[in-house]
Order: sequence, then C-alpha cells, then structure tokens
Amino acid sequence: HCYLTRLLFLHPEPPDTPTNVQLSVTSSTSLTVTFEEPLCVNSAIVTRYKVEWSCHKDFTPLCGVIIMHNLSTLNCPITGLLTGKEYYIRVSAANMKGWGAPQASTPPFAAPSSE
Repeated sequence: HCYLTRLLFLHPEPPDTPTNVQLSVTSSTSLTVTFEEPLCVNSAIVTRYKVEWSCHKDFTPLCGVIIMHNLSTLNCPITGLLTGKEYYIRVSAANMKGWGAPQASTPPFAAPSSE
C-alpha cells in the first residue's frame, strides 16, 4: 500500500515503524540504540523519532523518553542507567500526522555492563 499511497498522493498517515532497531551495550551505565527510517513514510516526511525505555517488557511504567529532532544520525545513546539492570527499548517515528507504532529493539532488552 506504500507505493499506492505515494502514487495517488492520498492524505498522509503517521509513518510506519522504524526498521533495523538495534540495541547495544556501550558502558556500565549506558546503552545505544541505532535504527533506520521506516520503509514507508506514507507520503509525509518523518520529522522526529521517539526512543523509550523501561524495565518492563510492557513499557509500564516508562523509565525515560528521548525525542530526536536531529535526524542526521539515527543513533541514540541512553546514559545514566543502572549497571546490570535490564532495559527494554522501542523506537517510533512521527510526521505531521502524529506518531506511528513503536518498534521494539533487537535484542528486545539489554543490561548495561562493563564487560
């Protein structure tokens, strides 16, 4: 439906989920999430991304949120985390119509570590 939406210039919808969301451990108190833009942006440019993290797989409650407005690099360090604590990460994209659905990272969680 992505091609059809672009072809017909239909009213834009919120973007699809970001792709290739990868989570890595970068220190004993930080994780880094990298991702790529959605395959289909539904004819409206992505204007920002939201990275959310939680200690629970249902994301209730959230531990933190970062809104990324600088889209030159799709790389988001998350700092100030607790060593050895597992954090679940998800990323969503937004355009002028609002936020699209979140995409969980691969792996779905990681724990900051010094190893």
